[in-house]
Amino acid sequence: MSKARERIFAAIRRNKKPLADAPVAGEGGARADTIPTHTIPVRTQLTAEALCAEFEHRLSAASASVEWVESASGIPAAVWRHLSDQQRRTQCFANGSAAELGWASVPELDIRSGAGDADSPVCITSAFRGIAETGSLVLLSAPGHSSASYFLPELLIVTLSRRDILATQEAVWADLRRRPEDMPRTVTLVTGPSRTGDIEQKIVLGAHGPRQVHVLLVN
Repeated sequence: MSKARERIFAAIRRNKKPLADAPVAGEGGARADTIPTHTIPVRTQLTAEALCAEFEHRLSAASASVEWVESASGIPAAVWRHLSDQQRRTQCFANGSAAELGWASVPELDIRSGAGDADSPVCITSAFRGIAETGSLVLLSAPGHSSASYFLPELLIVTLSRRDILATQEAVWADLRRRPEDMPRTVTLVTGPSRTGDIEQKIVLGAHGPRQVHVLLVN
C-alpha cells in the first residue's frame, strides 16, 4: 500500500465515530413532528367552504372535470352519466373503497375489481386527500389498491369526500403520519390529466397516464 493511501486510511480511522443505535419504534414519528413547516401561502388560509371552491378551481385549471354528488350512494349513477355523456365503453375497473359501492344499482355498468391493465378504458378509485393549493389528488397504494390504476386507463375517475380536502401538501403529510397504519409504499399526486410538451413544444394529453381525469366530490 502506498504511503498516500496509508495516510488517507489513518485519517479515516482517527475520525471515525461509532455508529448510532438504530431508532426504536416511534422515534421516527417523534422526529417528524419536529420538522419545521414551510411558509403557508395566504391564499390557502381559507374556511372549509372556500377551500372546496379553491380546490375545484384548481382542478378545472389543470383540465380535470368535476362533479358534486350528495352522498356516496350517488356515485354509481354519476359514473354512468359521465360515461354516457362521453360515449365511452361501460367496462370499468374499481379498486379501494370505490369497489365497495352499490354498483348493482346501475346494471348498465360492467364493474370489475382490480387495477385493470394497459387496455382498460376506465378506472374508478378513491383519493386519500385533495390539496386545495394545487388541485392535486393524493392517491395511496395498498392491497387491492394498486398504483398502476392511476396510470393505465384512458379515463381515471376519482372519488373524494369534501371533508378530505386540505389546504396544502404539508397538511397531507401530517395526516399520513397520524394514520394508525404504516406509511404506504407509494404516494401518488395526480394533478389533472397526464401531459407533455416534449414534441415540438405542443401539449399532448395522456402521454404518461390518463388522458382524462374526472373527480366526483362527495358532499
